[in-house]
Amino acid sequence: MRQITDPQARKQEVGNLIYQSILQAYGETNCGKITGMLLDENVVNFELLLTDQKYLNEYVGQAKSMLEIAPQAQPQSQTQN
Repeated sequence: MRQITDPQARKQEVGNLIYQSILQAYGETNCGKITGMLLDENVVNFELLLTDQKYLNEYVGQAKSMLEIAPQAQPQSQTQN
């Protein structure tokens, strides 16, 4: 990966590179959300996302699990009168 100093441009570049891997492994459903979650997570090592498939799969799996749990954790909305 080329050296990019602008943090936003670096996120964009990494996102473009990992999106296809996530799409192939998990399909279109939530692919964009999962990619975004990984890019927004401060503890994720971008270099490892690009070079270590096991590392990428671990974080993608965590993000996917969070998305599956999230709807269950939200309280049901109350109807307004």
